[in-house]
Amino acid sequence: MSYSLQRCPYLPLNYTRCRLNFTMSNFDTEIDTSGLNCPLPLLKTKRALAAMSKGEYLRVIATDPAAFIDIPVYCQMSDNKLINSSKVQSKLIFIIEKNSS
Repeated sequence: MSYSLQRCPYLPLNYTRCRLNFTMSNFDTEIDTSGLNCPLPLLKTKRALAAMSKGEYLRVIATDPAAFIDIPVYCQMSDNKLINSSKVQSKLIFIIEKNSS
């Protein structure tokens, strides 16, 4: 895996996250919230993380543009690590590491 630090333009200047290059098999759980609007992608993300164990990875697929702001901010506030966020065609893809208990 390769590492690089990225800063999300919607987060405070002092916030950085580690970006990993993930393949399709580098996550434990996946949720597809395509077609759902705010706040449903975030609520489904929170529910999925609550059911996971510490150290597991969640892949979230969303089409709602608000998710690009909501999910990184939630990760920062909830002590979960946003490992990667990207846009592929019209889909937003997030990889989150469950950190909190």
